Amino acid sequence: MKLVIFAGGSGRRLWPISRQKSPKQFEPILGSKSTLQLAVDRVLPVYGGENVFISTNFKYLDIVRSQLPDIPAENVIGEPARRDLAPAVGLAMMHLTQASESEEEPIAILWGDNYMDQVDTFQAVLAAAEQLLTAQKARILFVGETPRFAND
Repeated sequence: MKLVIFAGGSGRRLWPISRQKSPKQFEPILGSKSTLQLAVDRVLPVYGGENVFISTNFKYLDIVRSQLPDIPAENVIGEPARRDLAPAVGLAMMHLTQASESEEEPIAILWGDNYMDQVDTFQAVLAAAEQLLTAQKARILFVGETPRFAND
């Protein structure tokens, strides 16, 4: 399975920690690692760096590469302009068609600014999703959690 972690947001809602030059996904919120580094740490041991892709704004490429030395440089996708999620997903999917061995290979879309304290559960859910997709028992799966409160 290929995993795309999106880390291109500007992080406006977490000011003053998050700034335009270094949005929240690149800042250590809890501990010494950024949320992007934690997101990669959750999947790297299971899927390997060759299967992890990072989608970010061009202006953050250097930050991503410095924070994630185990991710191959060709797996860091630079979005040429900030155009919201749909175009970013489209660009990432185009990139993955060149990097994937099969058009049927499952792809997970993840976020680089989340915190999770139940990593084992998350990894088990990813594994179950991969099995369902590989067995073609589903074409698309959405995994999420119920929001605790409204946030705009």
